Amino acid sequence: MIFTIGYNGKGITPTGLASILNQINATLVDVRRKPVSKMAGWGNDQLKEVIGEARYVSCTDLGDRSVTPTTMAWLKKRFYHLGGPHCILLGKEEDPSAWHRHRMICARQFPDAMHIFQSRLISAEAWDNYIKRGEEPESIPISELPVFIEHCENFMESQT
Repeated sequence: MIFTIGYNGKGITPTGLASILNQINATLVDVRRKPVSKMAGWGNDQLKEVIGEARYVSCTDLGDRSVTPTTMAWLKKRFYHLGGPHCILLGKEEDPSAWHRHRMICARQFPDAMHIFQSRLISAEAWDNYIKRGEEPESIPISELPVFIEHCENFMESQT
């Protein structure tokens, strides 16, 4: 399953991100064009220290204005299949609509991806409806993330 998160708001810290990654056994895919930050803790080396180097992947080819079919195929093959590992795409912008991760990645290819935004989980499809029609998106509290993952995995298993 694919998730997205941004860090420039007040909702997430590197330690909080590490906790989320641990809860769902996910890999962090850093899609920033330049994986550095003036904000303490958010540089790529600092993130590797907090979350572990093995769980950090830099994919600048998924950065703004550089998303290619090849990198989308890589993302799909690695993280978007039955029983596959989970990933969280990391960018700077907290609001999914202010960043390309929604427009160029999720809305086009992965409408069931989940945005982590202001301590909530919101599907890319619901976020798209919010942008286009102003419909308030249904959301799930981030505290229910492990239950959500378990539900999704059980559903996927029942479909095979």
